[in-house]
Amino acid sequence: MPTVLIVDDNRENLYMLEVLLKGHGYSVMTAANGKEALASAMADRPDIVVSDILMPVMDGYSLCRELKKNESLGNIPFVFYTATYTEAQDEALALGLGADRFVIKPQKPEVLVSLIGEVLAGTPTERTAPAGSEQRKDDEFLKDYSETLFRKLDKKIADLERAGIELEREVNERKRVNDELNRLNRTLEERVAERTAQLVEANRGLEKELEWRSRAQEEIDCLNRDLLKRSRALEDTNRELEAFSYSVSHDLRAPLRHITGFAKILMEDCGETLAEGARDCLERISGACRKMDDLINALLKLSEVTRGEMNLTAVDLSAIAREIASSLREADPARHVNFNIARGITVQADTVLMRSVMENLLGNSWKYTRCRENALIEFGIFEQDGQTVCFVRDNGAGFDMRYAEKLFVAFQRLHGTEEYEGKGIGLATVQRIIHRHGGKVWAEGKVEEGATFYFTL
Repeated sequence: MPTVLIVDDNRENLYMLEVLLKGHGYSVMTAANGKEALASAMADRPDIVVSDILMPVMDGYSLCRELKKNESLGNIPFVFYTATYTEAQDEALALGLGADRFVIKPQKPEVLVSLIGEVLAGTPTERTAPAGSEQRKDDEFLKDYSETLFRKLDKKIADLERAGIELEREVNERKRVNDELNRLNRTLEERVAERTAQLVEANRGLEKELEWRSRAQEEIDCLNRDLLKRSRALEDTNRELEAFSYSVSHDLRAPLRHITGFAKILMEDCGETLAEGARDCLERISGACRKMDDLINALLKLSEVTRGEMNLTAVDLSAIAREIASSLREADPARHVNFNIARGITVQADTVLMRSVMENLLGNSWKYTRCRENALIEFGIFEQDGQTVCFVRDNGAGFDMRYAEKLFVAFQRLHGTEEYEGKGIGLATVQRIIHRHGGKVWAEGKVEEGATFYFTL
């Protein structure tokens, strides 16, 4: 097992080289300078020496010279491993002293291990001393050694001068920075004092604001409690009105059937004996009864809109609109109406109620475009203030915007029954359904220029 003597004044370097070489099967001796290394080599001769150059007490050059002068140690292979002496003159001096290799730190571990193996195996060095010079004489060594030291000293002095200049610059810069920091600190202290005064004043104002807000919150809480009571009372009243409306509408049917029945009996049994005026009165009675029956049915239908529970699901309004359009065309195939229905309009709503909304809106458009040769009915959506708005538009009879508030009132009509049929509850139904979904509905139109009905959910 070859023994390697490592010489370096840096403990970390010694430790790393020792671990590296032991890991590759070498026995390792260590020394912190040339004097210790020389003593160790005389006491226990190593197989190779790996030495730094710049060390206290005795440097690497002196160690190599002393070893090569010694008859028993002069043939030990010697490798310089340095990070300080890296110039060509440094290497020439080392090889002139008889060194086998001159290696500049750092090197990859595997490269250094391989190089030591080559030296031990006797591989010729790539750089050798000049022919005919086995060992420098003392005066030659001292000359070259002195030149090397003076060169290193000049370089060190130059480095120190540059470092001094940089240090002076750094000191001046630090002084400037400190002056600036002191100025900024004074400014900061002034601003902190100013802001502190402002904060104290703001806190006083905040305390007053909090006191006012506390009183306002108490008033709001009181109003909310009162509003909640009124809301519950209104809900109870609405339920009572709905029940009353349903009951009245239902109970009116019995006497109405009696009137219709007796009028029919009179017409059948006594029609031939009745005067012409009497028969006309009976026919008017029967017609009025039919109209009243239609109104009762409308009331019941309107009441049912707000009575049942809602089942919210994904509703494809586009598909519903196409179904309604197809039904309207089948009911009146002689008409030519162009439907423009946007695809993919889906909402979260009650399917049955939304079908009623679409039937009423599209049915109105179908009815009020009756006098248009090129009738057009559209259904689509757009975004407004971050909310989706659905609309049904037509180019039909339209309406006067002065009377727009009457559109959604039950039994209020802007067109006569002789002109356009209907009971006047369709849009009232639409409004109630949309309100139940938490949305709103409104309309825009011009006489003879069509109408547009909008709704949100």
